[in-house]
Amino acid sequence: MKNRGVWETYVPDEIPFGMPANALFWQRQSDGADLYAWRQLFYEFVKGADTSGTTKVAVVDGFASCISADVSMLSLPSQFELIELEDSDAVPQLGWLLVDGEFQPPIVPEPVTTVYAVDFWTRLDGGEDGNSGEVAQVLAAMEQQPIKTRKIFDTANSFRSDHELWPLLQQLATSLFGEERADEILAPSA
Repeated sequence: MKNRGVWETYVPDEIPFGMPANALFWQRQSDGADLYAWRQLFYEFVKGADTSGTTKVAVVDGFASCISADVSMLSLPSQFELIELEDSDAVPQLGWLLVDGEFQPPIVPEPVTTVYAVDFWTRLDGGEDGNSGEVAQVLAAMEQQPIKTRKIFDTANSFRSDHELWPLLQQLATSLFGEERADEILAPSA
């Protein structure tokens, strides 16, 4: 992997002949090299196409934002880091992170399940009178919990899988009603 530096847009003193007035130009921060002139020196071009055979990656804020084997086909932002991959380097996907000279897929957090309290209580069977069945079993199990836990449970508008109460809800629902029914009760709200 070769780091070809950080590049940013600039306006040259004189627009090169044949370039449209609205052309964008980039120069390297470290030495002021112009990207158009620099790439002609470092890459092979045949009929306007980069035929060097290496993959180039534009990195913005540590993320791979554009990937191409043809440096002239990169869709470049106003500032980016240009990385050229060698044959032994794995080609990243868009959005991968550049960490310590290596591309890594981003860490995708587990999705958070949210069950609204109204859905939780509606899904429970309250028996014929609405005060028995699964509702009564959940309330009895919660009575065995510390006051803080009961207060959180009683006042919550929703239950989230990233909250400290979630493992308790899963354990109670599973032990009282079995895994299949617990999954139904704790399914995400729409």
